[in-house]
Amino acid sequence: MNYARSYYDVKSSFSGGYVALSTSDRTAQVKYTRDGTDPKPTSAGFYSPIGLQQSTTIKAVAVVDGKIAGNILTVRYLVHKALGKPYTLSKQPDQYSGGERHGLTNGVTGTPRSWNNWIGLTGSDLDPVIDFGETTTFSKVSTNFLNSKSSWIYPPRSIEIWVSDDGANFTSIGKKIIDADSMQGTAVEPVSFTTTGAKGRYLKLVARAFGPIPEGAPGTGNDAWLFLDEIIVGKKAGGPKTRLRPPPTPFLV
Repeated sequence: MNYARSYYDVKSSFSGGYVALSTSDRTAQVKYTRDGTDPKPTSAGFYSPIGLQQSTTIKAVAVVDGKIAGNILTVRYLVHKALGKPYTLSKQPDQYSGGERHGLTNGVTGTPRSWNNWIGLTGSDLDPVIDFGETTTFSKVSTNFLNSKSSWIYPPRSIEIWVSDDGANFTSIGKKIIDADSMQGTAVEPVSFTTTGAKGRYLKLVARAFGPIPEGAPGTGNDAWLFLDEIIVGKKAGGPKTRLRPPPTPFLV
């Protein structure tokens, strides 16, 4: 049976500090690299989850009968203090979930034309509360939002970050007002906060939705979409490397 080339494309997932790679064809071998070079049939094979202790570009491809069978997957994973940490949202996305349960802390950022890695809501703020699991000190917090008004995706009105020790009482440690009305074109827009000395177990980020789309614009009168990607929590210079839990049970693909 002949399959389309895309049938062999490799998919990635992230959990607990480890990356898993898979393909639809269980008989194919997955070959990968971690240095940014394209994988070859002679590259390392994937047999168990890949631990991440520093930011890494993983490239992977399916190999059948010694030949490359699909397209090369390229994923850049950013290692930071919130990587893999769980979070809650007041409203769960039902269409744009970032591809995973915790798409805002899976180490992957979004691109303008591929919406798979974005968390998107319409008619609602995005307000993740990240649980670090223990009191954590951090000096920088950043994220990106997508501006693509022709696709009904608008900038947030503002982004504010809060910190808490108990998950109930929060203190604001930074706020940015976004000139959402004047922004044009299609672009990934960064927002960054310097948070020297910030400390707490919980970090809350609130991105205020734009609201109804203005008269004369595509989608007039509808609630605009709000898209955010990875919430990156910076490490202090010279801090310890990420400690990994034991990997999930190894499996073959």
